[in-house]
Amino acid sequence: MAEIYIADKPTLDSAKTNTDTIKTNVGSNADSASASGSIHAKLKDLKTTIESSGGRKYQIFTANGTFTVPAGVNVIYVTAVSGGGGGGGGNYSESRSSTTPNATNGGAGGATSLGSLFVVPGGGGGGAGRAADYEGNGTGGAGGVQSPGLAGAFANYVFKGYAGVIGGNGGNGTGGASGAAPGAVWCGYANGGTGGKGGGTGIGAYAGGGGGSGASGALLLEYPLKVSPGANLAVTVGNGGTAGARGGTGDPTPSTPGTAGGAGIMIISWYV
Repeated sequence: MAEIYIADKPTLDSAKTNTDTIKTNVGSNADSASASGSIHAKLKDLKTTIESSGGRKYQIFTANGTFTVPAGVNVIYVTAVSGGGGGGGGNYSESRSSTTPNATNGGAGGATSLGSLFVVPGGGGGGAGRAADYEGNGTGGAGGVQSPGLAGAFANYVFKGYAGVIGGNGGNGTGGASGAAPGAVWCGYANGGTGGKGGGTGIGAYAGGGGGSGASGALLLEYPLKVSPGANLAVTVGNGGTAGARGGTGDPTPSTPGTAGGAGIMIISWYV
């Protein structure tokens, strides 16, 4: 279905300040077939004009690629989401049979970029939980660091996303809780990964810490960019951060790994 815009299409030309509006001489509003001066007729004419022009077009990237600026297009509108960080792994308790491997941190989310025009950094990975020992419970891993987003002219179009959540401390034989994953930053994309659960003993001995969750990706929303028709722009879509591995083996209640962060996306639109 075509999108209908009453106002003139957006433009970067500051000299163009007028918009297309319905004239005040609306005539009869009785029905859509009334005289050409009616509001109905003018809306119908406007709809026909917009639909015949093609309206707004989009190209969506969920993987790396190349965007070729169409002929006659000088401005594009870009929505870009970077990857979310992976969750850190939960670590072992004092009753494990092996301390190998140790839990690992989640990986940072990948950056999303359009040529050399901008780079949206990904969310930080969650920290691994600390292992328990014979002196105390393991503490929870740190939450992933929030993306720094973009500054300057981009700042008003950027949402930096959500920082990750710290994992729970082990205690009373129960492994530390997983750091809860931040929500998706935009339309289901670029969520932070969940932290892993710490290993437990089930007998009141010291337990492992849970992993921290990864931070979500950041969002650049509908940013207008001046471009040259025919230009080829490299699109890089940020991957989700890798999941942190769990630590140790042999716990009565094993630790668990984190989960991977969500990948980003880029949507480029233009008017024709």
